[in-house]
Parts: sequence; structure tokens; C-alpha cells
Amino acid sequence: MNNKCTSLYLHFPFCRHLCNYCDFFKHKLESSDQITAFENKLLEQWHALSRLNSEHSVDIPFLETFYIGGGTPSLWGEAGVRFVRENILNTLSFSDSYEFTLEVDPDAWDENTLAQWFEIGVNRVSIGAQAFDDQVLAVLDRSHRKKHIIALVSFLQKRNINTSVDLLIGAPQLMKRNTLEECRQLIDLAPQHFSVYILKTRKNYPHNEFMPEDEVAEEYLDVVQLLKASGYHQYEISNFAQTDYESRHNLKYWKAENVAAIGPNATGAIYQSNGLLRYQWKNIATGFSSEQVEGESLILERLFLGLRTREGLKVDEIFPKTYEKAIWTELYEQWQTRGYLSQLSTPQVMVLSPKGMLMSDSIVDDIFRKKLL
Repeated sequence: MNNKCTSLYLHFPFCRHLCNYCDFFKHKLESSDQITAFENKLLEQWHALSRLNSEHSVDIPFLETFYIGGGTPSLWGEAGVRFVRENILNTLSFSDSYEFTLEVDPDAWDENTLAQWFEIGVNRVSIGAQAFDDQVLAVLDRSHRKKHIIALVSFLQKRNINTSVDLLIGAPQLMKRNTLEECRQLIDLAPQHFSVYILKTRKNYPHNEFMPEDEVAEEYLDVVQLLKASGYHQYEISNFAQTDYESRHNLKYWKAENVAAIGPNATGAIYQSNGLLRYQWKNIATGFSSEQVEGESLILERLFLGLRTREGLKVDEIFPKTYEKAIWTELYEQWQTRGYLSQLSTPQVMVLSPKGMLMSDSIVDDIFRKKLL
């Protein structure tokens, strides 16, 4: 073994209620038989993952990050605690400084079960709040309300659990929403981390009163400014953290590191000397599909990853040695004039501003139009 992986993602595909905007892979949970069938397939995938890693000389010596997402993993209950403890944590140990995240919906948890998750190592909870106004939550078809978010955050803080809150912006214009006030009230709850997402709807979404793109951009930039002023630094286009509270698991993806994955539709990554092997587990079967990402496709992937984080794009690692530096300088100055570049940016390591992150597709188009890649 010579290729180390220290991160694992597990996908729990069930929800009690299917929100009308959500396009994630999930099913409505209606009986315990679904959980049993899921666990049986998950165990098969766990063994298949071991074989896959062996074939590609990947070793998981310990876990630095473990993330259980969904779906609504907090619905897995005591059965989930038992499955993870007996089938995963009995073969893998955590590093001395680890991050174990569980996604929790504000109205899909109980104190006893969460305490059991904490006992087996969960030290970070990601809360699917999405909004902090009952009217907005109703339009978003969420089953929880503001009081549920407050109760969950309070419970987690009493136990010193690292807490992240999801906030969804760009909601349908069915009401006059004060997003900044919602954000201020969430900040007052003092979570360590925020994830801010722009609403992307699935097919047949029931609302068509969409916010104009320029207003969505303005809302995003206003939220970014408020979070920064409140002590949350932006380290990725959608993610903000207090010092030392970045999502270490998500950083693995953005830094192009190996991430193992199990669960229906879960996607893992194995980086090799000749490129990236990306695999995705099938929805109802043990098998998986895979693709080899290399050449220009791999460069494009690294380009987008570099543009979305505060580490930025290391130009000499992306562009061929023969690239036209004069053309690059011209583009760089244009982006600087448009306000797309952070104050941390240099021509050698390009770091985007929040406005630039919103315009990353346009920046990539400029790069290809000028034939730098």
C-alpha cells in the first residue's frame, strides 16, 4: 500500500419529508424494513470498498475526517449508532485530532440518540436550517420551524459540539424576506460555521417567482459581508468559519485529496499518478460506476477547485510551461479592474473575491477563449 486515504463519507438516503426544492438522492422513510435493507447493502459496499482500495493500493490507516450526510442521517437513530460502531469503527480508529460530522435536521433528533452519537465520536453537527423565518421555511417546504433550530443549537452548545448551520438564499419571491436579519439572528446563536447556498431547484419545482440573478448576487454579497464582519472568514465560495473551525472533511475534496465513500449514490475519489479515479455507488445495488479523469479534464477540475477556495489558483501548477504570460497578465488586470480578485491575490497565486467567485464560470471562459489551456 502506498496511497493513503484518511477521510470517509457515508450517505444515508432517507428523509421523513421530501422538500419540494431538493435534488439530492433520497427516499421517504416509511418503515424500518427500508433501514434494514439499506444497512445490508451498506455492509456489502463496505467490503467492496476494501477490495477497490486494495486493487488501487489505497490504505486507510485511520480517519482524520468522517462525514455522515444525506438525506437526514439523524433519522438513522440507535440502529445507525450501532451499525457505525460495529462495522466501521471496529476496524478503523480516529487520528488524535479528528472531525466526525453528522448532519441533523432541526426536527428529526432526540437527546438520547444524539448523546449516543457523541459517545462513538461525533464532534461536529451540520444543521440543515436553510432559513430562520417560519414563513420562509414554509415556502421552502421545510418541516421544521425557527424554534426547532434554537432548541438544537442550544442542546449542542451545552455539550460543546462544533456546530455548522446551512443557510439557503435566493428563495422564491412569494414573500418579502429579510435574509440579512435571519442571518444576524443565526449569528447570535454563535455557531462556529456557516454554509451559504444559492437555491438550485429540481424539475417541476412548484414556485416560479424566482429572484432575478442580479438580486441573488447582491443578497449573496451582503451575507458574505455580514458574516465577515461577524468573525466568520470565507474559505470557500459557500463556506465561512470562525478561526480553526473550517470543515476539514470538505477541505479534503477542495484540496484534491483521497476521500472514500459508501452509501447509495455516494461518490469517492482516488488520486493516482496518472489522474483521478472517481467512483459512485449505484442506488440499489452493491456495484459502482467509475470514471478516469485525466489530461485536460483533470486540469479543468483543478482549475475550478482552485478558483473556489481562499488558497487560490497556483498558476504554474495549472498552465503549461509554454503559456503566454503576456495574455495572462492582460486577463489578470481585467479581472482586477472588475473587482473579481481578492486583496490576497497575486499573478502567481490567483485568489478570487466573493464577487469573483460568483463569476468563476466567466473567468474560466476567458482562460479558454484566450487559449491559455
